[in-house]
Amino acid sequence: SLPTTHSASELTRWILCHYNPYIPSEEKQDDIIESMVKVRQSMIFDPMTHLRAVDAAKKSKQQAKFFMMNGDLKRELDCLENAVTILESAAQSSEAPLNSMTLELYEIRGERLASLIVAGETKEAISECEKIVAFLCLALHHIRYHALLGLQLFTLGDLYESNGEKRKAYFTYRWARKVLVVSQGSKSDMVLLLDGKIIL
Repeated sequence: SLPTTHSASELTRWILCHYNPYIPSEEKQDDIIESMVKVRQSMIFDPMTHLRAVDAAKKSKQQAKFFMMNGDLKRELDCLENAVTILESAAQSSEAPLNSMTLELYEIRGERLASLIVAGETKEAISECEKIVAFLCLALHHIRYHALLGLQLFTLGDLYESNGEKRKAYFTYRWARKVLVVSQGSKSDMVLLLDGKIIL
């Protein structure tokens, strides 16, 4: 069986580094994670088997929507964080490798990311956005120039830039541009915005 010693954060970092064509090759390390990723790609859309956890996360997500409608951003974020924690805990208790990459987690992370950006919680937003991009890399591994991946990369680049991580932002913007040029065209608004952010 495949080892399960790699944390979700380690997995995310590996995917972001390995899939970004602009990260220098000497910074990339091919190890056992690569074989684990290949296995996970065929399982990415498998539903979570922990039905109680999924139900509990859905309830927390519904509560978040209630607080959002009432303008209570703090409680909204608390509920979304709780939903993520519930699903992460369920995933970690599973023997299946890389179960931290699930469609259910991806969907809730997307909602939490939007709320974190509104709240100005840049570091937390970066963490969530990195995991979202990592999921998309696996889910769309057969469509490497999908617009959804490009747009999330653009968002991640902006977050890195806002956090003063210029090098990460530069490599991420270049990756986003490579994807969006194919999916949207070199004259699209998004690509033109990226052209203004990077030196081609």
